[in-house]
Parts: sequence; structure tokens; C-alpha cells
Amino acid sequence: MITNKDLQFRQFSRATPTMKETWDMQKAKLIKKYPILTERDLRYDEGKKGAMWERLQIKLSLSKEKMQKLIVSIQQ
Repeated sequence: MITNKDLQFRQFSRATPTMKETWDMQKAKLIKKYPILTERDLRYDEGKKGAMWERLQIKLSLSKEKMQKLIVSIQQ
């Protein structure tokens, strides 16, 4: 028996973007804001997100604080 709660959960799970879709949207924001970035710069390897952010920080010449603000801004 399918309950109303089951239906609501299924609708929510379909409406929520996947991790890949979310990252693709965030990459698009970064490339729009910083055209010097490439797809290769923004390649996400599982377990190496910190290394990717450090590479971007260096390439964009941002302080650690500015990089943290940038990360927060693209997640919104």
C-alpha cells in the first residue's frame, strides 16, 4: 500500500537535483564569473575536492577567505 507520505517523498526526490546536476550548475556559475577557468580546472574527482579548491584558489589568485566566500556564493 502506497501512502501519501510515500508519494510526497517520491515527488521531492525527483525534483531535487542530483549531485552531478548541482555541480554542473555550480561549474557554469564559476565559468561565467571567471572565464579563464576551464572544464579541466573544474573537474571533480571523488575525495579530492579540497585539492581542486586549492588549485582554483591559486589560479584565481584569491585569498583563503575570498575563496571560502566564493564557494558559499556558488552554492546558493
